[in-house]
Amino acid sequence: MAKKNDFDLLDEEMEEDFHLMETEERVLKPHQFDSKFISESKAKKIEGLYMIPIEDIIPFQNKGTGDFSEWSDDDLKDLASTMDSEGSYEPILVRQMPVSTDGNTKFEVLAGEHRVKASKLKGLKQVKAIVFRACSDEKAMDIFLLTNLHRRKTKISDAIYGWSMFDKAHPRISTSEDLENAIVITEIANTDKLPINLSQYYRYVKMAKLKRELIDALDNQKISLRVGYELSRLTQDEQELFMPYLPYLSEANLQHLIREKNKNSFTITPEIIEEYILERKKNKNPYDSKLRKSMKKIRNEISENINPDYYDKIDQIFKDALAEYLNSHPEFKL
Repeated sequence: MAKKNDFDLLDEEMEEDFHLMETEERVLKPHQFDSKFISESKAKKIEGLYMIPIEDIIPFQNKGTGDFSEWSDDDLKDLASTMDSEGSYEPILVRQMPVSTDGNTKFEVLAGEHRVKASKLKGLKQVKAIVFRACSDEKAMDIFLLTNLHRRKTKISDAIYGWSMFDKAHPRISTSEDLENAIVITEIANTDKLPINLSQYYRYVKMAKLKRELIDALDNQKISLRVGYELSRLTQDEQELFMPYLPYLSEANLQHLIREKNKNSFTITPEIIEEYILERKKNKNPYDSKLRKSMKKIRNEISENINPDYYDKIDQIFKDALAEYLNSHPEFKL
């Protein structure tokens, strides 16, 4: 008889735990599956689907110092209103925790914390769940992060938190191939495409160094992603100095300031910020945007009226045309 390995013994232990819970009616028996309706080669049961008491469900325990954003009470009420007596149609994902000293088993939510909260609002005592047994901390973390990142597509703060935590869990990502290998594309995400490219990934990871107030400003669209990324290159003390100037920040003026700071090794002060941010904005040609719009129209005029063979002479054609026009309209001259 073959010797049982540690995994087999652990699986037997968990099977006993589940059997005990079922006999005590703490968890209902799994949904019945009639194999005659589908061939076994096409349907393979990999995890158990159970109705689990809400009182035995706990939040994911390894969130670090942050978390994904919470739903509002109204959002939870809306979700609860879509449920019937059996709760959400979509099961939550949990992993079975080790049996405690008092003999109770808890289930850690990997995906579906808001569905649990909405179920409580609905007054339900149990929630439908797919139970991962013998689930490692690494796998639990990936499921928690990737399912949330797939669902949350509106808040930048969620992307920053999720991808920075993912980077801590997978610290050796340096190429697109590394990123693809780290992201387990499964039915959880319901896609065979990467949800993010390497450049976006690096930006979100870098922006985890922003002050909380600046991350909130990103969520509230007070600053752009590009501005947020440039600010993340500074220390948090330096970031604090920019708070009064958020409406005036752009990727270009921040890049210029940071480049000059690194080149000349000066300390950023409010006076420096005003010099590089506000003064440059005042001195900017007020006609720049109008000129850009006009040039687009001129480009169409060129394609419609000038022989392409003479495109290399466009600059001289425009100089001659402008000179002739200004001679006829001296009031337009500077």
